[in-house]
Order: sequence, then structure tokens, then C-alpha cells
Amino acid sequence: MESRRDVSRAGTCQPCPAVPPRHLAGNDTDCELATTFLLPSAHQVSAEEGQAESEVKVEDCEYRFILVLLFYLAFHVIPFLLLFPVCQGTSNKLTQLGTFEDHFVSLQRMFNNCEVVLGNLEITYMQSSYNLSFLKTIQEVAGYVLIALNTVEKIPLEKLQIIRGNVLYENTHALAVLSNYGANKTGLRELPMRNLQEILQGAVRFSNNPVLCNMETVQWRDIVHTDFLSNMSIEFQNQLSKCPKCDPACLNGSCWGAGKENCQKMTKVICAQQCSGRCRGRSPSDCCHSQCAAGCTGPRESDCLVCRRFRDEATCKDTCPPLMLYDPTTYEMKVNPLGKYSFGATCVRKCPRNYVVTDHGSCVRACSSDSQEVEEDGVRKCKKCDGPCGKVCNGIGIGEFKDTLSINATNIKHFRNCTSISGDLHILPVAFRGDSFTRTPPLDPKELDILKTVKEITGFLLIQAWPANRTGLHAFENLEIIRGRTKQHGQFSLAVVGLDIMSLGLRSLKEISDGDVIISGNRKLCYADTINWKKLFGTSNQKTKIINNRSEKECKATGHVCNPLCSSEGCWGPKPKDCVSCRNFSRGKECVEKCNILKGEPREFVENSECVQCHPECLPQAMNVTCTGHVRSMFDVTPYTCAGPGLQGCAVNGPRIPSIATGIVGALLLALVLALGVGLFLRRRRIVRKRTLRRLLQEREVLLWKMPLSTPAAAPFGATSVTVLSVIPQPASVSDNVSEARGPGKRDPPQLQHHGCEGRDRLAE
Repeated sequence: MESRRDVSRAGTCQPCPAVPPRHLAGNDTDCELATTFLLPSAHQVSAEEGQAESEVKVEDCEYRFILVLLFYLAFHVIPFLLLFPVCQGTSNKLTQLGTFEDHFVSLQRMFNNCEVVLGNLEITYMQSSYNLSFLKTIQEVAGYVLIALNTVEKIPLEKLQIIRGNVLYENTHALAVLSNYGANKTGLRELPMRNLQEILQGAVRFSNNPVLCNMETVQWRDIVHTDFLSNMSIEFQNQLSKCPKCDPACLNGSCWGAGKENCQKMTKVICAQQCSGRCRGRSPSDCCHSQCAAGCTGPRESDCLVCRRFRDEATCKDTCPPLMLYDPTTYEMKVNPLGKYSFGATCVRKCPRNYVVTDHGSCVRACSSDSQEVEEDGVRKCKKCDGPCGKVCNGIGIGEFKDTLSINATNIKHFRNCTSISGDLHILPVAFRGDSFTRTPPLDPKELDILKTVKEITGFLLIQAWPANRTGLHAFENLEIIRGRTKQHGQFSLAVVGLDIMSLGLRSLKEISDGDVIISGNRKLCYADTINWKKLFGTSNQKTKIINNRSEKECKATGHVCNPLCSSEGCWGPKPKDCVSCRNFSRGKECVEKCNILKGEPREFVENSECVQCHPECLPQAMNVTCTGHVRSMFDVTPYTCAGPGLQGCAVNGPRIPSIATGIVGALLLALVLALGVGLFLRRRRIVRKRTLRRLLQEREVLLWKMPLSTPAAAPFGATSVTVLSVIPQPASVSDNVSEARGPGKRDPPQLQHHGCEGRDRLAE
């Protein structure tokens, strides 16, 4: 039948009804695995029944494949989709960022397509003609929500579910709606936050919103935690007769605006007594799990609308899975394959770029004071310092500078010897004017040199004022990296605006990890357009805004161009040390035409287009290479001219007196060793001869002792031999040696006594 297909006993569909995901299918075997192991066939026939083949409908196979696909989506795709897009948020409070249009663009860029705000949500200075639909995606705010000084009629925070209040406006309020009105009785009329169901910390404040409707009907005690109800400040001045009424279906007449969809959703005041937190109904069985915030759809921790502490994929938890687990069998800590990092209120496998990993399993913007940032396997980590750390100082707006606007005469001393700034640096006009209100004197321009030790800024650098007699940003000539973990207006990590400088002078800057660059309104500034900024950027979406500075034509006409020793990558100023990279060679931080290889002082060698000084104990050679390396052996103390690192590279035509002395001493030692060797050899030879003589004498004595002289046949040499031996004279010295070898107290055998020493010694020979 055309509508049916044969299948094997294992439940394999032939062919696969559709193309499944790449790693699930691609051939018949994959289809078989999918249907066999993930979804057992309903038509399998056992061997005991004769292994009969069965048929299934095509629809049955397709049904299985759909279930397999759903299985894949549920366990592989959806968890990744739950990692909501995040944005940093702002901390500008009531500060206007340029013109109204600039302010709006900055806000739009920050919160567009954002669902989780890691900081604060500040909506200010929005005019009536602006479209704020980009705010509809925001669901969660970690800090506070500030809505102030707006004339727009509607702010659509329709999906906002929770305000955590980790940071509070004026240390009190998690939600502040202030002075949203304009001329002719215009202003904010609608604030449809119909999904806002919980504020974890902080109170609510409404003030000077004359045309804002329906806020007086909201039951804030269902939203705000009980501990903060006493700090509530709500002033309603609207004309209630002109506001739309709540829909009759709304519980207790509470709503965020007209229409049934704007009715307030109660998740606390309606709960049964058995519920410790939120609920979804009045029944005791409707209680939410303790890890839920803002309500739930069921009793489990996976049914929460928002997690109170941390979200691990689709489950709410009190803590994220630890990176290490204790093994009670081996008494060791082992890596947890399911371990994750804490990032805001989310558990993540990997910290986002430009964040630092701690040993405790958190993603942070800066390390603690007793640790420093290091990079291991491409990951930025906080590592305990071996000894004193490089000095890390708080930036403006953090710690002791929390309420400070700018570096000034009273606080700049705190930056002495700082190598890293945890946060931002602001230099504003008030620094050089002084502030009579706070009794702060003007900043002495010479004190800016204190900042020369700074190599890293984790936030942003903002400079809106600079001494008139300084042509460049000399105080930051050693700055190497701006990480941009916090940004000015949520956008810029480097801002140089309205100065009289002629060059930037940031000659050591190698990286701007995140955030845009704005260099604007510096009427004398040249060189900024020559920089290849993309080479400094850490991400592809970073941009530059270099406008209203001195024109390139005027700069060339006045000779303000890069030094000829600079490469095409540009420069930070007119000097050879201001080059981004060198055309020929570099000596330290300065570009040079050539190195001092054959002449000049100090002598150098070339390594990676860099002139490196020879070791000071290398003697310069006339028109010859002095060295090819700088390393000196710790045992090399002789001032030789060298052709390489260490003693082995010393030149042969240098002073040789120390070498001659060393050779003489070596020869004497060698002669002494040889003399000792010869003496030991001769002594050994003498001892061997004595031992051989003693052995031979002992053998002869034994033989002669056993053979009687009266029996000629028994004598090994015959009688004639004895007679001959008896008449040969022997020297006395040999007799003495034989006696000495024999040892004291031993006498000659009777057969040799009558012959005397002569016969005995001759026999030995």
C-alpha cells in the first residue's frame, strides 16, 4: 500500500519522513536510533513470538519524529533561549546627556532589545514626540527604576515583572516617578506596568505627576515588601474625573489603566495562610515555591515567573551549582561537570566577555584588593597576589568617591601610585575652577602627574577640562587599557570633549575592550583621525565619533602630522615616541631609523624590529657586531666582548690575561694529577711483585719439603740441579727481600739451610 511503509523490528522508519536536526539524523541509522532509543516502537515483536515483522503507518513514524524533535528542543534549545539579553543600565539620575535628541538616542541604544537590566532603568527627558516602544521588552531590573522629567504621554513598561532594588534611588526608593509634566497640562498619562508583581527591596515614590492616571488604584502592598511600606511616598494630583475607569472585572477596582488587560494581578494579598510567599490563587494548593518571585504557574521551582535568587536554565535555585565538589571517598575537591558561574540573577556556563571570573564562581567587574586580574587559557580570572598587589584604587562614584563628580584638589592624592582604577575617571571643569560650596580649591595642574602610574581603567575615561598650557593628555601617557565595563551615558568608554589640546598623547594605549569613543569639540586637536581605532577595539560593534576638531587640511598646513618614523597605523602626537607602531625599528617606546649595531652607544642587537641593548659587560667592537643577545650567565663575571649570550659567546679578540691564568692553573692541576697517577701505578706494581714472589716461594718450599734429597728420582730437577744451585752466588739484597716476604719467625726448610741464602734466592729466580 502506498500509504504504508515497511519497518524493521527495531522500529526504524524507511525512509526518514523529514530531515531532522543535523546531529539527530542524516541517514537511516540516525532515524533508527532516534525512534529506537528515544521513543521505543509500539510495534516491536519479541523473538519468542517468532520475530514477526509489522507495519506502521507513515503518520506513526512522523508522529515519532515530531516527538523526538520536541525532545531535542526541550533539552537543547530552550535552555539557551532562556538566557535573556541583558544590558548594563545607567546611573545618570537627573543628568541630561547633551540635547534632548542625544539623550533619547543614548537611551534607545542602551535598552533596545534588552530584557534584563543589570543596573538601573532611568527614563528621563523624553519628549512627547518620542517613540518609546523599545522599552516593551524589559522584564527585569536589578537596580531601581527612575521615571522623571518626561513629557511623553505613555511609557510602555508592559512586560516589567520585577524590580530587585539592589541599588536604590536616594538610598530609599526602588521605583520613583517624579515631575512628569509639561506646559499646557501635558505630560505622562499612562504607565501600564500591568505585569509588575514584586519589588524585592525599596519603597515607591510618586510626586508631581498631574496628569498620570490610575496609579491611586494600585494596591502597592501586594507588590512592595512589608519592610518598606513605611517609606512609601505617593502623591496623586490628577483630576480623577478625566481618567478612565478600571474595568469592572478588575479585583477591588485595581488597575494600571483602562481595559481588562490592565487589571492588577494579585499574587500576595489573596494567598492562603499556608503560603509563605507568592501564590497563583486563594487555595492552599496554589502556593508558589519559596524560590519564586512575582508569582508562578505551579507549585514547583520550575514554575516560577521570576526567580527570587538565581535562575539555572528553567529552574530557580538559592545558589548556582558549585564549580567544585567534595569527594568523601578520596577526600579531595573535584571539578563539578555541572558547575556554573553566578552572573546577576542567572547561572551561566561561561562569564560574558569583559567580566572577570572569581574562585567562588562569580562573574565580577573588578577583583578584590588582595587579588589581581590574570589571563589563563583565554579567561580573565582573579588570582591571589604573591606578596603585595599592584595598587588598585576606586574610581569616581565608588567607595570613598561615591558622591564625587570629578577628580579635584582634595581627592587626587588618593590616586598616588595607583596602577589600576576600579571604575571610572572624570576630569570636569569644576576641578580647575574649585567649588566654593564644598570649599574645594582649584586643582594644581602639576598634580595631574600623579595619574602617570595608571595603566588600567576598568570603567570609562571622561575628560571635559584640561590645563591650557598642556598640549596633550600627558597624565595618561602610560595608560594601556580601558575595559569599558561601565560606560558614560551607557555608551562611551573614552570621551575627550571641549579641550584645547593639540594631541591626545595616549601613546601606551593598546586596547579599548568595550564601548565607543567620542572625541569632539577640541578645536586645536590633530592626529586623532590617523589612529586605526578598530585595532584597539575589543568587539566589532564599537564605534568612533570624532567630530568638530581641527580639520586635517589645517593640521597638514601647520606641520602637525605624524613623524616620518611612524608607520601607516597613525600616531598620538608629533614625536617619534607617539607612533602607534614604527616604520623601521623601535627603541623602548620610541621609533628610530636604525639600531646601534656597528657604532653608537650603547651597542644593540635587533629582536623583532626592536633595538635591544647589549649587556653592559660586553665590550663594544669596532665596526663589528658586539652581541646577539642580552642575557648574561650568572657565572660570567669577566668583561669580555661577546657575540652571544653568556660566557660562551665572548669574542676571541678580547683581553686574554684571565684566560692564560686559568690555563696555567689548569695545567698545574693536570700535572699534579698525572704525577699522583704514576706514583700510585708504581706502588701498585711493586706490591703485586712482592705478592707474586711470596706465592712462588711458598710453592717451592712445599715441593722441596716433601721430596727427600736422598732419592734422586724424587727430585724434580735431579741432583745436578741441586748441586748447581748450591754453587751459584746470590746477592744479599735478594736474601733480605725473601726473608721480608716470608715474614718474621719463619725458617728455611732443612733441604736449603745448608746451601745458605744464595741457593734459596737463585731457586726463586
